[in-house]
Amino acid sequence: MQKPIEMMTDHEMLQELLEEKRRADRVRSIKIAVCAAILIAVAVLCAIYLPPIIEYFRKLNESVQQIRSTLQELRAVTDAVKETVGNLRDAGTERLESALDRINELLEGFPAIFR
Repeated sequence: MQKPIEMMTDHEMLQELLEEKRRADRVRSIKIAVCAAILIAVAVLCAIYLPPIIEYFRKLNESVQQIRSTLQELRAVTDAVKETVGNLRDAGTERLESALDRINELLEGFPAIFR
């Protein structure tokens, strides 16, 4: 058990201060070692897990790019189909109009036949 400070000699106080300093240094060095161990563990975990994560996101980005290019191609095909349908509709309408005109001409000639 320690003596009260008032009863200690200068030498005993100096020894007590040195022991306290050694304890504080030991605690500080343990804290530094723990922090260094945590840092090393984090670095190792990053080295292990980061490359697969980066690879996953790279593949995901490539997939998104492929989907975008497919959508662009689909838009081009859709535009071509719309244009083709429009052309067919216009051609069908023109043929129908000319057929109706011919029928109308024929029907206009019927009354003349029966007079």
